[in-house]
Amino acid sequence: MCNGGTVTLTGNTSANGTYEWFDANYSTLLSTDPIHTINNLTAGTYTYNYILNVNYTSSTSYHIK
Repeated sequence: MCNGGTVTLTGNTSANGTYEWFDANYSTLLSTDPIHTINNLTAGTYTYNYILNVNYTSSTSYHIK
């Protein structure tokens, strides 16, 4: 990826699911859509966390670097 590039992250989905993308520390909710686009990134390593809640009882977290 080049400086200023764009990355699109795509998480798993479920018919009864809700979706949340967070920053590395889970302190900032970035999106509630299963597809999250990040613009104007500089070169480096980033961590994003994705949670798929199904029927409000289970969740799966993905750590993406």
